[in-house]
Amino acid sequence: MIFPERKHEGITEYLLYLWHVEDLIRTLNFEFKEIKGRIIDTMPAEAAVKESSTVWFKKVMDEMKKNKLQEKGHIEEAEEILAELFYLHNLLLNVLQDKTYIKAFEQASPNIKSLQSRSTNTSVNPVEICLTGIYGVLHLKMQSKGISKETEEAVKSFTDLLNMLSEKYRDMKSGKLDFSQVQKN
Repeated sequence: MIFPERKHEGITEYLLYLWHVEDLIRTLNFEFKEIKGRIIDTMPAEAAVKESSTVWFKKVMDEMKKNKLQEKGHIEEAEEILAELFYLHNLLLNVLQDKTYIKAFEQASPNIKSLQSRSTNTSVNPVEICLTGIYGVLHLKMQSKGISKETEEAVKSFTDLLNMLSEKYRDMKSGKLDFSQVQKN
């Protein structure tokens, strides 16, 4: 499990984790006894970690209830992270003109467009589309459903792009991303 304290190590993984937690809470009908019994109590972790996880799960569940996210939608933290990632994505493409990132985006673009055209999600945010594609495949794998070679290749292009974006996000948050000059990698 990825814990909230480690979110800056892999921000896209953390965001996918948040989405999964939201879905788990919905699946368990916002019954905290069920969440604690099925998820937290079964974690192979020390008591202190289980206690902090209990507090965190409760906080997520309470926010979902407060913001009427029982059926769909994401908590504010997830929306903020997604907005930051989209901002950084645009910055890397259009301002910093990061050639390595541009190449990864160009490789993923046909798959992004393909998924977007088949989706009921009206998002034009390519970062969200990549995350949604990966999340969907994770669900299929959890259900032991096969995926086509084409889908595997698409997900690989999404993963490559998001891994690079996560690295740049970590650099941005730690002050290592240089915004003062256009990078020509």
